[in-house]
Amino acid sequence: MPAAAAPGADLNAVADALRPWLRGERKLQTGSGEVPLFAAVRIDPRLWEQLPDFRARARWFIDHNPWLSDFLHLTPGHEHPLLVTLVSEYRLRRVLARMLDESEFLSPFGLRSLSRYHRDQPLVVSLPGGEARLD
Repeated sequence: MPAAAAPGADLNAVADALRPWLRGERKLQTGSGEVPLFAAVRIDPRLWEQLPDFRARARWFIDHNPWLSDFLHLTPGHEHPLLVTLVSEYRLRRVLARMLDESEFLSPFGLRSLSRYHRDQPLVVSLPGGEARLD
């Protein structure tokens, strides 16, 4: 009769197998980079004008935290933001560029949750009792 595996042995084997991805040594390209886009809010100029207390507090906050100005996308010559995001314009453009690239996430049917890159470069993890493949 074979000896029973120590409790957690399978879990340790899985953790060992995934370690290169957890350390960033191997890439897994998923749609999780798109998540910050869900937290973008467009502010209608009419609404902005109807919220004087909010405008004053927002202006004070940005004046005292200038690094946050990257997250408010202002119309040139206007005092109201068009968009409030969790990512800077630079990062927003990078995420959109990958998301709308047909060799990455854009498909004829919508957005993929896993990059097309993995069709040719699958994630293969050897696990106790077999292997797991993501492609």
